[in-house]
Amino acid sequence: MLFQYILKGVARFPNLQALDVGNCSISLTGRTRVRSALRSRILTFYRSFTQLTRLDIRKSELTGNLEGLLDALQTPLEYLNISSCSLNEDDLRSLSQCRHTHSLRELHVSSLVHKGDLKTPDCILDCVENMTDNLVVLEIQNNDIGNDHHDRLCELVLQFKQLKMLDTLYNMMSQSSLLTLVKACAQCASLGCLALNLLPVLGTGELVLERRRAFQKELEDALLRWERRDLTLLVVAIGIE
Repeated sequence: MLFQYILKGVARFPNLQALDVGNCSISLTGRTRVRSALRSRILTFYRSFTQLTRLDIRKSELTGNLEGLLDALQTPLEYLNISSCSLNEDDLRSLSQCRHTHSLRELHVSSLVHKGDLKTPDCILDCVENMTDNLVVLEIQNNDIGNDHHDRLCELVLQFKQLKMLDTLYNMMSQSSLLTLVKACAQCASLGCLALNLLPVLGTGELVLERRRAFQKELEDALLRWERRDLTLLVVAIGIE
């Protein structure tokens, strides 16, 4: 396990304010004696930091253990990246109710659906809804957010009064849903950047490009109607040509 090799070295710096151990093969799951001992050692490792406010643990196996990890942290987090982690609904419920919700300014919860026990984006949106107004950056890529969820996403955007960046790339919203989302974002005065993707367009070659350009202009025109020249759209086209 890669993470075991860095435990001792990093633990010698208890005053770290930022720690990136994403993609380090962290696993807190399992019920064996060895796994329980390792889980205890890892939680002790996190307790050793007295000033940690930024934590990246993406691509970790945490199913059923996020609450313990968050409780182990002594300082309220301002930045948390749990993208591509294996989690369950209880983990996200714990995140939405923990003390860090009052301090978090940047939250990355991409690619959680179909990791661990999460099958739909509903519990992710539930979690985000409980974040406080301090949230500035929200990355929620690749979570199967489609037309059934876009209304709720629009409501969340209007909830956050300090949100500056919203990244919704690689979800499954239609053009009409995207247009509704852009209109909602235009009403969020603090928002400065919105990242979204276009689903595959019927046709080939130049026809596809024309249709995509026409829809992107429709999105930009919607912003102009709200006088939001300050809001940047990052548009990615996905699909097979």
